[in-house]
Amino acid sequence: MNTNSTKSYLLKLGSILLLSCLTACASSDKASKDLPKVLLITDSVARNYTNILKGLQHGRLDIRVPTNENGDATNGEGTTKGVAEIDRWLGDEDWDLVYFNFGLHDLMRADPRNPNRASHNPNDPLQATPDVYEANLETIVEKLKATGATLVFSNTIPFRQENRRPYRNADHVDEYNRRAEKVMRNHGVAVHDLHGFVQPRMEELMTPRGLNIRPDRGLDVALQISSELERALGIKSKTGAETPANVLLLGDSVSLGYTPFVQGLVHGQATIHRPQNDGGGYLNCAGTHNGIANIDEWLGDGDWDVIHFNFGLHDLKHVYPGQPNKNSTDPSHPQQSDLVQYEKNLREIVAKLKATGAKLVFATTTPYPDKPGGPLRRADQPAKYNAVATQIMKENGVTINELHDFVLPQMEALMPPSNVHFTPAGSLELALKVADHIEKALN
Repeated sequence: MNTNSTKSYLLKLGSILLLSCLTACASSDKASKDLPKVLLITDSVARNYTNILKGLQHGRLDIRVPTNENGDATNGEGTTKGVAEIDRWLGDEDWDLVYFNFGLHDLMRADPRNPNRASHNPNDPLQATPDVYEANLETIVEKLKATGATLVFSNTIPFRQENRRPYRNADHVDEYNRRAEKVMRNHGVAVHDLHGFVQPRMEELMTPRGLNIRPDRGLDVALQISSELERALGIKSKTGAETPANVLLLGDSVSLGYTPFVQGLVHGQATIHRPQNDGGGYLNCAGTHNGIANIDEWLGDGDWDVIHFNFGLHDLKHVYPGQPNKNSTDPSHPQQSDLVQYEKNLREIVAKLKATGAKLVFATTTPYPDKPGGPLRRADQPAKYNAVATQIMKENGVTINELHDFVLPQMEALMPPSNVHFTPAGSLELALKVADHIEKALN
């Protein structure tokens, strides 16, 4: 596509979609203003359940997390940071509920020269001793109580001692939780015993090194927190089907961004699965080159009701000659799979997916800015690869989820600059489209 035809294409498609997009966004903004506002202040453990939680409560609660000076989501970390940042995190919002936790960073060892820098040395000082932790919590709780919001404190979860970097002593968790529960009791703040939920299920819920929740078990923790938020706010729990459908999600890193939201959005109707590693981390399915090599393993013996899949973003990138997994920025180097190879590979993959008897949904490859970071990807390529994929899907009766056309007129609102990926808000918008297609396929 030359420059003029690209501009013409964008203007034509934009004129068709912009009005509906603006109407939907305005409706969404109005709806979120009417929802109870929940502030979630947690540490890095929350990264594998926060977006699932947002999906679970989408349309019911307006769940937010602290942001840094640039407006990006930030880790609550320890109480020392909490004391310094709590006023900015609270801002001028009228919060209905604040769900918060501190402890995991407080009990880790810190560099004596810089208490904000973690240390691997077990002889270095704690970031916050139990006494300092308790005093800091007093300060934070006083500020939170002044908002008039309902408060729920989540105690610190257990972790395995082995291979912990930076250094933390697993035996310290109980002492820090006792200090926290004392503060909360004195202030009448409810304590959510997440420690008690995780402790007997550590092998099942936690990564092999034992600090973070496994991505494939994030839903278990999100459901616990979701129930606690509902209890605190006095709202009814959502009910679902007795036997949820099995849905397989296959896709690249863009899909990794929307998968947690989808898990929450369709909970009760469907259980979301995707390929994973031994530690429970979700795999990037990459391009059709990788798909051909792994599709049988990914399908396994699962009795799939719906398979939502995408390939394209990796196929169209440039790689070193003869090295399909080594990214290149050289325009003279080949694409990982040119259009001819892409079509051949995708036809083979679709044939295997159809053989499962599942209902199939193909998501078109999303657009991106010209010259994004990373390997060379030309901005005119998604349309070409999508044209090939669309023809294959039509021939095989596969439903098409037009994520490309949905994103194109609102790229600046949904994506960071010079990037093929999406902001958390952008990933949620994609998840809503994916969840809608899954629900329609099931019905």
